[in-house]
Amino acid sequence: MYKIILKQQIVLFGFLLILCAVLSGCTYQEQSSEQKASPFPVVINHITLYGEPESVVSLADPITEALQSLGFSDKLAGINTDCELEGLDELPAAGTAEQPDITAILEIGPDLLITNIPLPTGNMEKLSEGGVKVLVLSEDESGYE
Repeated sequence: MYKIILKQQIVLFGFLLILCAVLSGCTYQEQSSEQKASPFPVVINHITLYGEPESVVSLADPITEALQSLGFSDKLAGINTDCELEGLDELPAAGTAEQPDITAILEIGPDLLITNIPLPTGNMEKLSEGGVKVLVLSEDESGYE
């Protein structure tokens, strides 16, 4: 049991490092010039981001906490209904990973929704139609075992 929790935390940390690079607009400097190149488009877990997400909805406390720790609190546009983290009362609730409130999520209008479990296909279709990218950060989706 302890190994499974540790493994999930390691996988989540890896994905969050990638997400950190994406959200910060990670750039690099070429050796021969001062021009900076964009890291976009970038593919993470089968979704393509064509630009830096301006607003993010998180449906899991560990993801929300990691985004805060990485300095991306200003990107948070909505949180899970059962969020137990302090200082986020002003953000709209968007349901839970198990029961996302698709109407609320679409009203918030985030560029990116991050969850820790896959959403039902019908919900994914509605979010996609509404222009919301969904990133699932779970051990099952990571390909790691």
